[in-house]
Amino acid sequence: RGFIKIYAKALEIDPAKPLALYDQEAPRGESAPPIGPDILSKESLTAAPLVSRRKLFFAAALLLAGLFLVFYFHWTPPLPFLPTASSTAPSVGQAEQHTANAPPAGESRPGDSGNADANAPVTAPAAASSSPKAEPQPATQAHNGYTLTATFSAPTWMRVMVDNGPPQEAFYQKGSQHQWRAEERFELLIGNGGGVRLFLNGQPVPFSGATGQGVRLSLP
Repeated sequence: RGFIKIYAKALEIDPAKPLALYDQEAPRGESAPPIGPDILSKESLTAAPLVSRRKLFFAAALLLAGLFLVFYFHWTPPLPFLPTASSTAPSVGQAEQHTANAPPAGESRPGDSGNADANAPVTAPAAASSSPKAEPQPATQAHNGYTLTATFSAPTWMRVMVDNGPPQEAFYQKGSQHQWRAEERFELLIGNGGGVRLFLNGQPVPFSGATGQGVRLSLP
């Protein structure tokens, strides 16, 4: 019991509970056998106390060890929780994700770009050109060639060359009429300028020529 008190004082706990447990677990003493002459021999007086002391010391040591374990696990306050480095430090994946989500330097965020677009001045569309459209030009009529008509009022000799063909010459009587067709031109040589009238595509061809006077023309 004295050892238990000293040990409890060293642990700074109340010795009452360990002593109560010791009293419950310690073996109760049995009545001593009658003392006879044989028992009071020298060997019995020396061997018996040694055996009982050893047993008592061994039992007390086991009991103290058990009490120490009980008090250590039941009355020792829990240590405060210390956060580990893995729980507080951000993981490498989170750091990379944060870096990827961060906008590059000099680049505006979507909200800022929207405000900038809203505050930007609106440019009016260019006015449509008021110049009048060019009217389509009428298609040029297809060239159908030329028609030369000659009416004679007096006997007249005349030579006609159509385009680049061979010349045609004849002596035409008074009151006769003749026509020629060409793609490009007529070359005329008239022996009596006052005895013939000429029409090109129905229009009269003016020329000066007296009776009996030769005339050279190129039409048109």
